[in-house]
Amino acid sequence: MLWYRGWLETQFKLLLSVCLLVAFLIFFGTMKAPPQAKPVAGLILFTKTQVVVLFTWLAGAGIATQPSFQATKGLHGSTLFTLSLPVSRFRLLAVRAGLGFLEVSVLIGAMCCGLWQVLPGLKGAVTGSEMIEYAVTLIVCASTFYCVSDC
Repeated sequence: MLWYRGWLETQFKLLLSVCLLVAFLIFFGTMKAPPQAKPVAGLILFTKTQVVVLFTWLAGAGIATQPSFQATKGLHGSTLFTLSLPVSRFRLLAVRAGLGFLEVSVLIGAMCCGLWQVLPGLKGAVTGSEMIEYAVTLIVCASTFYCVSDC
């Protein structure tokens, strides 16, 4: 139930993140770079900013479950319901943090694979296994942003 509840709370943010990723991939796919441009430098700059945005955007809300686009005063009813669930707060926080980290990890993997497919210069400069290594390194190193924004 906690995984489903967390999914319901983050699915809209995940959809917006996927739309943003697709828009950037379309932009990079249609943009014609000069032959002397370094595709790896553009990839590193893009992935750094995109990862920071994704990690802070999809970080779990902890135990404070507030509605996304409503102005509320005081505690919201779902906060009281969440706190009255028969689970520990640690388990609730762990499930939300785990779900958010899983979503972000999949998005980063999709972003790296999408950029490798879209940019022909990158495909010639980097092999598929190196791109997977880059995605794993990016997930591990950028998880500090997730931990800071989640706690």
